[in-house]
Amino acid sequence: MATSLGGFVILFLVYASGAIFLTVMLAVGIAWGIRWGITWSLKEIASDHELEAWLKRVLRPSENQVNNSVLESTTENGNESN
Repeated sequence: MATSLGGFVILFLVYASGAIFLTVMLAVGIAWGIRWGITWSLKEIASDHELEAWLKRVLRPSENQVNNSVLESTTENGNESN
């Protein structure tokens, strides 16, 4: 009985350590893939001048937005002082 119980314990430990090892290796592979994908994407974006110009145009606030935010902040400050 002790031999079979010891065999089951060893079998369980081998199975558990193998499962943990494979899970860790899978996680490392996914992390490297994400890192490589992000690096590749950033290099592609940096080399595409049309996309870079579009991003600058979209992400840069327009003059109307800047003027509206200045007007809103001055009216809020004026209302607080009254």
